[in-house]
Amino acid sequence: MTRAELLRIVSANVGRQIQKSSLQYAKLTREVDLGEKMPDGWRNYTDEHVRQLTEYCRSRAHRARKRPATQS
Repeated sequence: MTRAELLRIVSANVGRQIQKSSLQYAKLTREVDLGEKMPDGWRNYTDEHVRQLTEYCRSRAHRARKRPATQS
């Protein structure tokens, strides 16, 4: 599958829009495998990549958590 398909599927799994920068950072930190490089230069992603990126995005959902209000 293509990067666009990967991001669309993971966005549906997580319930929010996933940007390509999230995929790039996940690959940089080795949370997600690079994917097989095709002869034309594009990468081919599998269901394993969907699982890895979904897990990564769920573990990094900082905005979804609310912090208790602090008193000054």
